Parts: sequence; structure tokens; C-alpha cells
Amino acid sequence: MLISKLVKLRQQNLVVLPNEVQKQSTKKTQTLSPDLASELSHQILGSYQTNFTIQQKEWMKQLAQHSVEYLADRRGVKRRKVREDARLNRATTNLVNHIYTILHSYALSYNGQVGWTELYITCTRPSVVAEVVRYNGLREPVETVTHLRARLSSGACCLVMRAQVDKIELFLVPTAKTIGLSKAEKNYSAMLTINGKLESGKVYWTIADKPFSNQILEANMMLLFGKLICFSRE
Repeated sequence: MLISKLVKLRQQNLVVLPNEVQKQSTKKTQTLSPDLASELSHQILGSYQTNFTIQQKEWMKQLAQHSVEYLADRRGVKRRKVREDARLNRATTNLVNHIYTILHSYALSYNGQVGWTELYITCTRPSVVAEVVRYNGLREPVETVTHLRARLSSGACCLVMRAQVDKIELFLVPTAKTIGLSKAEKNYSAMLTINGKLESGKVYWTIADKPFSNQILEANMMLLFGKLICFSRE
């Protein structure tokens, strides 16, 4: 898939191969858009991931097992609880990535229509962000929260997605306020909340207290993306 994309870009003169640099040095070449360049870079980096050997799989299994034991002892809970939290965490991460993929596709299509204007939407992929929310009298951190975060931003407004182990929230926040993270977001109500629950080894999701379905999810994502654009024009 990566090779086919590169071939297509090559045909469109969007990618210049090393042995053609000199040939095209006097020709006018097109420039990759930020979104396309970011997507291509992400796929190139992903193509370098290697498959684990049997020895590596066993090593990783033992490493993870020791970490589960450590976490269980430190938290004073059973190992089963740690494993359940890890399973729910993986499901939440997968759903966040799925939601981001939907929103990112909307942004790519929209940006192609409006161009690099003040209404251009910039996308930030999901990543884990830890932030200090409380300090002691000596300004030493005493409370830290960790979220999986992603966002779509215009010059005026941001659609922020943040997730913890069993909950995903989406906010619309003025772009100038997003540097405050959770402290800024607490001044705004979540536009959409998705909750997860682990039962009998399976994770069940609800969207705005309704049973989860891809159709309901996409309808809500279209609504939120539309509101992001509307607020960006105000």
C-alpha cells in the first residue's frame, strides 16, 4: 500500500526520487500539503516495524508479566484487576484511534476544498499526555493526570478528544485556551461522552448513554466536525 502511494505521488511529481534530483533541479515541482506529508511520514515510519521472533515474543511476555506483578503489588490490588484495566485501556486506545481516523478523513476532504486559509484544519494524532494538576506549597507536583489526547484545530477553535481508561470525551474549546489542557477544559461541558465497561472479558461502549454502533458514532462525528467549522467562522 505504501509503495502504491509513493508510485502515485511520483506520477503526480509530488515525490522526487534521489537519482532524479539533478534532472529536476531546474523544474518547478509541487509541494506536499502538511496533512499529506504527515500521513506519508507516519506510514513510512510504520513500515519499519518488525515482526517479533519467538524469542522476542517470550521476552516481551515475561517483561509484561513482571510489570503486572509490580503494578499489582504497588496498588495493593489483584493481578486480575491490573490485567482487566490493561484490556480496557487497549480497547479505549483502539476506539480513540478509530475516531481520529474518521475525523482526520473529514479534515482531509474539507482542507482540499478550502485550501490553506484561516479555516484550514490541522490534525494532531493521539498521544499520551501527562499533566500536573496540583502542587504543594513548595510548587512540587503532588497530583498528575494522564490522558490519551488528539485534536483538530483551526485558527479559532479546537475539537479536543481526551480519554482515560474507560471514558472518551470530546470538547470544543477556543484554540487560544487549549494550552491549559484539563484546567481550561473544565470550563467547558463535553460535547460528547463515550463510556466503556468490561463485562465477561468484553468491552461494551455507550455513546451519550445509548448503545454503541458505528452508525451512531459517525453521525456524532459529522455533527461535531460541522460545529468545529461553524465555530471557526464566528
